[in-house]
Amino acid sequence: MADSARVYLPFLKFIAVSGLSAVLDFLLLVLLHLITGSLLLSVIGARIGSSAFNFGVNRHFVFARSNPLPARKALPRYYALASSIVIMNYLLLFVMHDKLSVPLAPAKLLTEATLFLLSYSAQRRFVYPSG
Repeated sequence: MADSARVYLPFLKFIAVSGLSAVLDFLLLVLLHLITGSLLLSVIGARIGSSAFNFGVNRHFVFARSNPLPARKALPRYYALASSIVIMNYLLLFVMHDKLSVPLAPAKLLTEATLFLLSYSAQRRFVYPSG
């Protein structure tokens, strides 16, 4: 039972933090899109806000025990990953929303679901390696 908790607890914490980050990202996306009318600016602005929250909480809550890297080394790795994901995020949103006419909210949810496991795996291996 303790072994299972060690394996699943970080993933469950990651799900919780990702959920909070996704809500923040979604609210910022909608707000910025209403203000600017620009999908690109809205995606970038929303991701900047939600990623700052996500990095801090993941570092101190999700991966704290397994993370030997100091913040000055983990932060550039995190933002390299986040930059890659925001590009994929924008491209998927662009195709679904602008080209296929999927409404923004469902397009955003499908995009985030698609990128979720990629983000967890990359953060666990690259941003917060276990030594």
